[in-house]
Amino acid sequence: MGLQFLLSVPAFLISLSVGYSFYDMAMNYPTHRSAKLQEKVRQMFYFGYNNYMEHAYPLDELNPHTCSGRGPDVDNPSNININDVLGNFSLGLVDSLDTLAIMGDKEQFILAINNVINSVTFDQECTVQVFETTIRILGSLLTTHMIITEWTDTFGIKIDHYDNELLSLAHDLGSRLLPAFDNPIGVPFPRVNLRRGKSEIFNKETCTAGAGTG
Repeated sequence: MGLQFLLSVPAFLISLSVGYSFYDMAMNYPTHRSAKLQEKVRQMFYFGYNNYMEHAYPLDELNPHTCSGRGPDVDNPSNININDVLGNFSLGLVDSLDTLAIMGDKEQFILAINNVINSVTFDQECTVQVFETTIRILGSLLTTHMIITEWTDTFGIKIDHYDNELLSLAHDLGSRLLPAFDNPIGVPFPRVNLRRGKSEIFNKETCTAGAGTG
């Protein structure tokens, strides 16, 4: 694959010069190879997702070194390598919702949604990064809500008795992230405490990525 990628780079550059687009390349890609790659992607996703659900859920992620769940480092709030992403909100589950829909796995999709509705709360004494939390948690909640309520024909998934619970969770999370924008220039602080608002530890920095996604 590495050699094929390197060989494809000059071909891609040449394609730009003659107006040959990625769309054209995709449309002419051999069907049998495309099917094999799709199946490989599916296998890789379920390898990660199933192991997360078996060994890590309801914690945020699977620690590959110990094959156990991992959440925020509560003993060391300044450990941003861990705490920026992990907020004790079942990150691995929430982050996978829309992928399950794309995979066409209606059974696991509905099960995952019920798990989120019944177990996820953002009333956590955790300081998380605004950018990561926005794109991975808030984004997933909103996208999944759209899949259930407005894109039912596209995905062929309809959930009876859904009462906008994911939208309510998204609103709650968004409200908890808003204090990061409470500063004179409007560019958010990079991190916010989900329970108390602005973090006293990280109140002298800004986050341009957070401004773009927020």
